Amino acid sequence: MKRNCFFLIFSLILLFSCGKGSNLSTWDDASVVAERSIINGDTVITCFFDQLRDTVNFPLSRIIEDLQVIQLEDSDTALVSRYHTFASENYIGIFTEQHQYKLFDKTGKFISQIGRKGQGPGEYASSIYDSQIDEANNCIYLMPWNQKKILVYNLAGDLLPDIPLYEMPPKAKFRIDSEHQTVQIGILPFPEGNNFVVWTQKFNGEIIDSVSSKPYIPEYIDFSSEVFSNRNITIFDYYLMIYGPVRQDTLYHYIQGEQGRGRLMPIYTIDFRRKDPILLWHIELPYHFITIIGEQEKINEFGQFYRPVATQFIVDKYY
Repeated sequence: MKRNCFFLIFSLILLFSCGKGSNLSTWDDASVVAERSIINGDTVITCFFDQLRDTVNFPLSRIIEDLQVIQLEDSDTALVSRYHTFASENYIGIFTEQHQYKLFDKTGKFISQIGRKGQGPGEYASSIYDSQIDEANNCIYLMPWNQKKILVYNLAGDLLPDIPLYEMPPKAKFRIDSEHQTVQIGILPFPEGNNFVVWTQKFNGEIIDSVSSKPYIPEYIDFSSEVFSNRNITIFDYYLMIYGPVRQDTLYHYIQGEQGRGRLMPIYTIDFRRKDPILLWHIELPYHFITIIGEQEKINEFGQFYRPVATQFIVDKYY
């Protein structure tokens, strides 16, 4: 079944394959720009950046079944400034620039404020990096920056017992399995202080499975880097976005192993020839990969800062 990719709607209309050639009338006319190969027993799709030339008319119906525009409640308590948005079947959670997490239903009605910035119980010291709304169990989970726990509330905003984490995550994405009382974590790994890059643990903090961080720590890393896992597929996907000279950045699937010896399986990468620093990240959908390439701010001829428009392209997994 196709998934509603709420956070991507703003960009999907503009998806293209690095438009340097003439417009194409249909997706089926697009050039083949990627190939499958077997690397250490894993099937990896490699996209060749220098072959991306065609602009494609891409219908949204290929990746979504329904599109809704939801107007949020405009009362004083409901006002938000856009920052991070999280969605479930019937709810929308927004963490704002004012460090407030506000919950709305699918009609846009304000439900509650979840937690607050501070140092007390149920409060987050800084920003919320990730969130998951668990409608079936009337729970919402918040992952703060640089805190060794996941905060848990009910949908009315009442505090529930935390989930203590096995290691301190500087930045982290997670996936809750409430039926089995487990959580999968993928972090932004630093050379000191992080033994694992991804792991699975019980709600009580007991570790079940892990992958060593050593092979995945970049040569240079700071808090300007990001970790991604978008929950668009059934497997925990993992990607590190590091600002710097481009290498073959890879999107992985986290595969739990026997006796707690998990691994990251490479799935998709770019054969890239550019050497200038850029921001590059991949998003996996059930039948496609999307890659977005963004550049840091530049200065124009008038001395004004501007951010170049991001390059975006989409690759069919099964073509």
